[in-house]
Amino acid sequence: GAYAESRALYEKLQGDAAASAQATAAGAGESAELVFADEVLVNRTAAELLMSVAGAENAIQLIATGSLRAPESSSVAHELFYNAGCACIQTAELERAASFLGRAEAAALAEFAGDGAPLATAAVGGGASGIDNASIAVLAPVLAQRAFVLMQRGALDEASALNTKVVESFAADAATVAVASNNLASLMEQRAAAGRSGSARAEGEGKHLSGGKASGGVGMVDLAKRMKVTSGEALGRRLTPAQRCAFGLNRALIFLRMGRVDAARSELEKAEQVGCNEPRAVANCFLAKLGLLLKQGDVGAA
Repeated sequence: GAYAESRALYEKLQGDAAASAQATAAGAGESAELVFADEVLVNRTAAELLMSVAGAENAIQLIATGSLRAPESSSVAHELFYNAGCACIQTAELERAASFLGRAEAAALAEFAGDGAPLATAAVGGGASGIDNASIAVLAPVLAQRAFVLMQRGALDEASALNTKVVESFAADAATVAVASNNLASLMEQRAAAGRSGSARAEGEGKHLSGGKASGGVGMVDLAKRMKVTSGEALGRRLTPAQRCAFGLNRALIFLRMGRVDAARSELEKAEQVGCNEPRAVANCFLAKLGLLLKQGDVGAA
């Protein structure tokens, strides 16, 4: 497919770029060839991790050994660490993912501080309250993935704060806002499910969410609008089948909470066409089908 073709292209480019950089390395310092080699490595690892779990493992190895210098010394260090963090998410190594994403955030701040940008004043690792809006444009992708890792590790409040910071920012790009919105939709379902299981505190949160607000105080209508970009053709081409399935199922769940049965049914049908065997997606598909049947009054089928 397209990812395999991209990987093959970048693999060849990486070999050519490395040879060129080595040929001009003596006394050249930060040569254009070395910078280009770093940028090719970023693109190759991105293509690798989008292919499969095995590709993600290969991406992690490439970042550690495939560069002509240590990742920390690279001109695109924050992008390399970001890719490594995403790869670790795909291989379910959440502790390593958190570490790589923390290094990505620190590297981004250091890179832009060196350029004299206002990012130098942002607090590294200080949580959502320590990151100003000027930093969000660059850090938003890292923050959205950090929030996902926090969700998976059970730190729901911190994840909610980071996701909300990204969603409410005017600086973050549409794709990143869509990812953060998807995270918020998942958070909403996690908290509502916890409420149904009998936890008094979580139950109260679930009732609050069903009243029209998602995690962090973002309205469900706004959340649905921001998630809509994930169904667009331009972004769709940048998502893996698993991501398209997950985003579609979360849109279906949001529409069910809003009482928009037809929209929920449409999203569910599209998600099923994409197909995904990932356990969380299978569970969300079951919940969406169950909710849809109950909304339609088909208790027997439910």
